[in-house]
Amino acid sequence: MLRIRMLDAVDRPLPGAVLEISHLAPDPSDPLVCGAQVTDPHGYAEFKTVFPGWSPDTPAGIDATLYLAGSRDTGRFHFPAPVMTQVAALPPYHGNPAPLGPPPEPAGIVRVVPRDRYDLVAGLLATITAVTER
Repeated sequence: MLRIRMLDAVDRPLPGAVLEISHLAPDPSDPLVCGAQVTDPHGYAEFKTVFPGWSPDTPAGIDATLYLAGSRDTGRFHFPAPVMTQVAALPPYHGNPAPLGPPPEPAGIVRVVPRDRYDLVAGLLATITAVTER
């Protein structure tokens, strides 16, 4: 599960915005995984998705585009290196190259916790609060 909260520059929720995400599938040769949700009254959008794949020169990340009141804002979310190491050991990701850590100045680092603290395969809950100047 991926939960993103959209806020404006003074920390007010952005309800009714369209948030679109896309990322690589676990096998980078597969098509992109993408979807869109409308933010709720508190600025949240939730997606049920898979952990992103990666390529030799691109760290795992999620591209996000926010559409609000005729404007468009984009960003990219990345994952902490320790999470990448754990995910790389899972069967769907064995064919990927060694994972890269996030870039030095990413758009945002997603906070990730296991849904079942004893079993990474049971899934992850990833959350981030994203702020736009819109």
